[in-house]
Amino acid sequence: MKIWRGDPLAWGPGPDGGTALTIGVFDGVHRGHRSLLAALSDRAVRAGGLETVVVTFDVHPRRFFDPIDGPAMLVTLSRRLELLESMGVGQVGVLPFADVRHLGPEAFIGRVVSGGFDARAVVVGEDFRYGAGRAGDVAALVTSGHTHGFRVDAVRLKDGDEGPISSSTIRRHIAVGEVAAAAELLGRPHEVAGRPDGEDASTLAVEVDWSMAVPGSGVYAVAVGTDDRRIPAACSISGTGQPLRVRMPDWRTRPIPGDHLVLSFLDRLRSASPGGHSALRITTADLAGAIRLVGGHPQGA
Repeated sequence: MKIWRGDPLAWGPGPDGGTALTIGVFDGVHRGHRSLLAALSDRAVRAGGLETVVVTFDVHPRRFFDPIDGPAMLVTLSRRLELLESMGVGQVGVLPFADVRHLGPEAFIGRVVSGGFDARAVVVGEDFRYGAGRAGDVAALVTSGHTHGFRVDAVRLKDGDEGPISSSTIRRHIAVGEVAAAAELLGRPHEVAGRPDGEDASTLAVEVDWSMAVPGSGVYAVAVGTDDRRIPAACSISGTGQPLRVRMPDWRTRPIPGDHLVLSFLDRLRSASPGGHSALRITTADLAGAIRLVGGHPQGA
């Protein structure tokens, strides 16, 4: 997959015959996004074999304007690119949001969609908005298509139990500890990357980036990803800003598995009790429950 960064006017020349393109943050690359990417691929084939392109942003627009209270991210940019590549996307343009946020809808189309990638087909969600102040909508995009020579398809994202699957819905589930529900919408367990930062007799402390979507307080069954294996574990979360505590089998005989860990959250074993943070100590029963869940999971150890 080819990745472009910086000024889209320097991304060319595009492939002969133009491209089939979609635009969005694609945080999580969840099942709703995948339905959109499937529609993009189908349109590319029906338009004569166009190359598929995703245009995304280096930072979530809402987080750019509100870095403290903006949405917690489901995946990092690098992980987002890996997931898009796994979906067969041919090219990705990563827009520096600070440089394009002032562009009105028509200027955005001229500079990015036509100027950057010579789009012949554009596939977006039904509620797509773009340009400074989110002034552009699907109707404006269709009008621009007549001018610049591309067709627009607005598609409904795949539905979950609560309507079209969205990153916002997944974040809400994660925030209250409903990681199994989040995994159903994502199409895989939610992941949180961290760095080991000390240990005691029974648990490993893991520092995480709290700008990412970290589950709410509770004890969880997780799979700990390392370079060459996945280890079943229980993870306790006491609150924002606190290190996560992770307990794995045979802790005293296992070395710390690397300086970078990925925790895949499978289910919540128990929520935080009214007694306070001390109630979140990981018990032997918690670890046994995690081993059962991870061992029976396709991504288990």
